[in-house]
Amino acid sequence: MEGINLTYALILIIFSFLFLAYSLYKRYLQLKNARPYKFEPKIRERFKILFKFVFLQNRMFKDRYAGLYHLFIFYGFLVFSLKSLSLILEGFRINLKVQYLIPYQISKEIFIVLVLFGIFLSIFRRLFFKPGRLKNSFDA
Repeated sequence: MEGINLTYALILIIFSFLFLAYSLYKRYLQLKNARPYKFEPKIRERFKILFKFVFLQNRMFKDRYAGLYHLFIFYGFLVFSLKSLSLILEGFRINLKVQYLIPYQISKEIFIVLVLFGIFLSIFRRLFFKPGRLKNSFDA
């Protein structure tokens, strides 16, 4: 019985690696055909762009509804990642004890609700009020 489970696991792992290789190859072809980018090391401007598009999720607010639920999900997982970072550092004998801080506990509970609400909004939109630019495909 254990041999059968091992066989299934190996088949699954092989197909997973094949799918990964295929996905990486598709990305490689896209990058290969792209225009060259002239990098200019303007650090201050690059940090402004980073803050604007990553932390404020500015591009998402072209569509306010999508921007709202993206914001809930993104910041929720930023809050959740504090605990993950704490667990990783515990492996190196650095104990932050984030889970015992009252502000973290309160914000975690709030963001649990907001992430679930954001996921609900995104599913609701995808099923009932789908914009024309969203297409159902395996690439999505």
